[in-house]
Amino acid sequence: MRFDETLVREQALFLHRTVPTAAGGGIIVAGLILAVFNPVVPRLYLYAWFAAYVALGIVRMIGWVRFRRAEFDVATSRRWLKQATWAALLAGVIWGSGSLFLFPEGEIVYQFTFLFAL
Repeated sequence: MRFDETLVREQALFLHRTVPTAAGGGIIVAGLILAVFNPVVPRLYLYAWFAAYVALGIVRMIGWVRFRRAEFDVATSRRWLKQATWAALLAGVIWGSGSLFLFPEGEIVYQFTFLFAL
């Protein structure tokens, strides 16, 4: 195996190992945001945002389980990296969309809480 192929494989394996911690930790932080912001943010937006993040976490874990059984050759590694890139993009979009309603007007403590959670 060439160096660049080995590098792609190792990158994919590293990211693969971190999925349970990243997905689980992200859901925990989103759950804390849900609990803290419940009194000041419209519940429809808050619960929809949380549901989107939980759904992404579930999809990431399904992908993790599926690739867990696979042999990480170069093709599999590239597919995994592509899926990991899309998952990171979606996570960023979900967290970014929170900025549309998780900055309650005049509630500086909540605004800083959201910034800290990011």
